[in-house]
Amino acid sequence: MRTMDSGVGARLARAGERLFELFKHDDNVTGVAVGFRRRGGKVTDEPVVTVMVRKKRRPALVSRRRMIPAAIDVDGTLCPTDVVQAQALLMNANGYVGENPLRYRGIRWGSSTSNLADATPDAGTITAIVRDNTDGTTGILSANHVIADSNRAPRNDPIYQPGELDWNEEEEARTTTIGRLKRWITIAGGATAVDGAIAQLDEGIRVNRSYDGVELRPPGTRDPVNPERYPEIRPAIGMVVAGDGYGNVWLTSMATTLRELNVSLLPAETARYEATAPAVGSVIEKVGRTTAYTTGWVHATGQSVTVEVPGTGAVTYTGCIKTQWFAWSGDSGAMGIRKGSSGIAVEALMEESKGRIRRIISTIFRTCEVLSAIQFAFGVPITEDAALSDEVRDDFMAQSETGRFLTTLTYLNTALLNRRMERRQSAEMQAYASSLYRTYQPTIAEVMAGSGRRLNRADQEAYYRLLSMLRTGGVLLEEEYNGAVALGRAHEEAVNEMNRTQVTAYMERYEVFSSVRNTTINSMRSLVQSGPARVMGTFE
Repeated sequence: MRTMDSGVGARLARAGERLFELFKHDDNVTGVAVGFRRRGGKVTDEPVVTVMVRKKRRPALVSRRRMIPAAIDVDGTLCPTDVVQAQALLMNANGYVGENPLRYRGIRWGSSTSNLADATPDAGTITAIVRDNTDGTTGILSANHVIADSNRAPRNDPIYQPGELDWNEEEEARTTTIGRLKRWITIAGGATAVDGAIAQLDEGIRVNRSYDGVELRPPGTRDPVNPERYPEIRPAIGMVVAGDGYGNVWLTSMATTLRELNVSLLPAETARYEATAPAVGSVIEKVGRTTAYTTGWVHATGQSVTVEVPGTGAVTYTGCIKTQWFAWSGDSGAMGIRKGSSGIAVEALMEESKGRIRRIISTIFRTCEVLSAIQFAFGVPITEDAALSDEVRDDFMAQSETGRFLTTLTYLNTALLNRRMERRQSAEMQAYASSLYRTYQPTIAEVMAGSGRRLNRADQEAYYRLLSMLRTGGVLLEEEYNGAVALGRAHEEAVNEMNRTQVTAYMERYEVFSSVRNTTINSMRSLVQSGPARVMGTFE
């Protein structure tokens, strides 16, 4: 694996701090880090300051004021920069099926967990079994946004294992409660280096102190209970907190988290899972609720990255560790540990991890479960148009920042929408839906075929009629309906008489994306919100 001279790394870190100060108010810049240059999709051996942006554009399309310099001077030395696309968002599961949804007694790290307070069932991952240094009690550690609901849960809130999203028919709060929320590090607007919380276990709840992996021992795991058999010390590196559709994953520092929460990893007497800072190029592994065992390498350290935190807004996570193809939604809280030796080649393990997570991303963004729910509720043959729906999504919506945001919003709320469409609509409502479908399905097909047809007032009125139908049918709540109407009224004059190409260009404008995002966040609080849209399409 690649290594970086400590002096070079320190100088690049100072350069990154200067760049972040210069561009922290630019909404397109999501973070900076120390890493290696990427060229042609491959990682080179050149150390650089990596600047992460939501949308990477050709230099000719970027104003001088917003242009990232090719290098920045630090103490008379030019430090090169590299610009990559990355859009961080919190990695709680909201509808994503996990590889490890099972119940464990004793409690194991890497297994599913959640708290009571979340508006919709979700799940994250138990980071570790810990000792509270303030009173000597045993508890679990996970992310604040997993078990403390981003500061919003009350103390003593029940904590579940497995998380509520993973309950089977026999499971309920009475059978899955393992402890009570004890304390957390507050995620405030501005910046934070920790996204952590602890829960004290209820009396009689056993824990697995051996740090065996969940279900199967992960390759390379070292057992502190039998140090003569597994002598390798493998420090805890960080906690998974955020990721994006490019496969990028960010971890907060485990050492900082343990210090700020004043807890120790168990079993403390062996110190086998001590916390330490990683080096760029280090190989790490984890066990999580959604993707189980994965392996990756540290691409960058000391990163500042902007994350949209529900209920708080944009927060800069500092001191982060960046890797890729390491986790997915529901793995929040998973503990990254330095990789131990094993009989399986590291490269093979990384390729397997990458392939599995790419398949998850591909499945999520290429499958729309909402279509079948619409067909059941409203009686329209919309699933017969799956190919047309894919075309609208991939060749129209995916071509703009606004379109990607709206598509992502739909996927994040798939489970919620499906629940709202579990009953068939009245015959009158079905007839109305069929009328709209017969009128506009050929029109959409015509536009996607490249006819050049332009939007007109009749199209806009059809949009409002569709919203009214969805509100009457219980698919949209009143606040969601009002928000969608407000969006239409705000942009109807601008898009009138535009063709598809012009509408795409309009939706790509940042002020349009910002308007749509802010309206949904502020006016549709009943929906699951995760900040910037994830990229769609091919993942390299």
